[in-house]
Amino acid sequence: MDILKALATCGIGFCAALTATPAAACIPIWSNMYPAVNYTGTIYASQDVHLGPNSNIYSNNGLYKLTYQTDDNLVFYKSPSSVRWTANTQYCTPTPNIALTTVFQTDGNLVVYVTSVSGGAYPVWESGTDGHPNARLSVQDDGSLVIYDGTKVLWSKH
Repeated sequence: MDILKALATCGIGFCAALTATPAAACIPIWSNMYPAVNYTGTIYASQDVHLGPNSNIYSNNGLYKLTYQTDDNLVFYKSPSSVRWTANTQYCTPTPNIALTTVFQTDGNLVVYVTSVSGGAYPVWESGTDGHPNARLSVQDDGSLVIYDGTKVLWSKH
């Protein structure tokens, strides 16, 4: 895995490393697994939301967004491109046989997963807010990204 991660970090796709095929010729497996979706304001743990690449959660005023990028990084932006926070999960998918997705789980935990085509999955980042099935994730107009349970703040980035 370390060699594959290093190859990905250098911009060399798994296909290119093994077959001399240009990385651009490799079709990302997530392209059909996790469609891009857009939400505004707040999502709830009970929704079990899965964010594929190019998915966004916007603040109501449209000035802020949490986006799951095509490089597999989960990033919180102030429009148009000022980064406020990042999960640093880019380059966690060194092969076309693995996909990442971000899930706001029914237990209240926000998790970025690596998912193998064979079905196995493991987290590469999480908010640590599990155990809160009534949680909600809000992208707020004041530039805050917050996971709440009722009025209690479980996790936040500003």
